[in-house]
Amino acid sequence: MSASRSCPIPGAWDQLPDCYSTTPGGTLYATTPGGTRIIYDRKFLLGCKNSPFARTPPCCLPQIPGVTTPPTAPPSKLELLKEQEETEEEITAAFLELDLLSSPSLSIPKQNSW
Repeated sequence: MSASRSCPIPGAWDQLPDCYSTTPGGTLYATTPGGTRIIYDRKFLLGCKNSPFARTPPCCLPQIPGVTTPPTAPPSKLELLKEQEETEEEITAAFLELDLLSSPSLSIPKQNSW
């Protein structure tokens, strides 16, 4: 006759494992939104480490300062002021154009074709 053994149930939160995506044997797994469990083999994960897709950043990326690489130098104050003046001029021109188009008192006279 076999003796029954009780299964230990953790009584406190500190006794629970830190990572629920690892089995006690060390197998790593992930769960999809549908609930399917994907099991990753250790050899597969170590092989992915050397994959070209795992390189950050990719080796064939063009060198664009401020986009793919850090900017070489911060923009000067003169450049910032020029950009600010250009945007203010564009906004002012757009408002003047809207005012002229929406104002009923200012109408463009038609030319007579006599």
